[in-house]
Amino acid sequence: MEKQRLSAHPYNPKQKKLLTITIEDISDNLIRISYPYNVVLNTELLKHQDSILLEQYHRFHSRLPQLLIQLDGIAEFELDCKDYLQSNKHQRLYSAVAFVLGKGNMSVLERHYLEQLLIYRTQKSPQLAQSHYPVGVFATEVEAKHWLNSKP
Repeated sequence: MEKQRLSAHPYNPKQKKLLTITIEDISDNLIRISYPYNVVLNTELLKHQDSILLEQYHRFHSRLPQLLIQLDGIAEFELDCKDYLQSNKHQRLYSAVAFVLGKGNMSVLERHYLEQLLIYRTQKSPQLAQSHYPVGVFATEVEAKHWLNSKP
């Protein structure tokens, strides 16, 4: 899979500049996704990301990929996004997901949003949470890769 760039909607609707998400292979089943600075995570963006991976990865590989998601600030985590991330349609696409926090003050907000997502995930249905792919949150890419290597 070649390096892909996806359009992302800017946080400020009046802003004209489009943000891009970079998707690239690291190894056979590990894919790095780099989100732009202050990304707004929403269902539209995640569905588009999933469709690209379905087209570019799943068509050619039988094994589910692991995602290493590099963050550089999350401006907002829209509520509908939580439900989509819990959906079977999304969950069946990946074997594990590791988030790497950005540097500096933004990492505090990123960790907060991700903790809220993980709490929501287990509160919605403890049985359902056990069937979902594992999610980890890390300060460095090295830690994230080590954790992903320990997952089947």
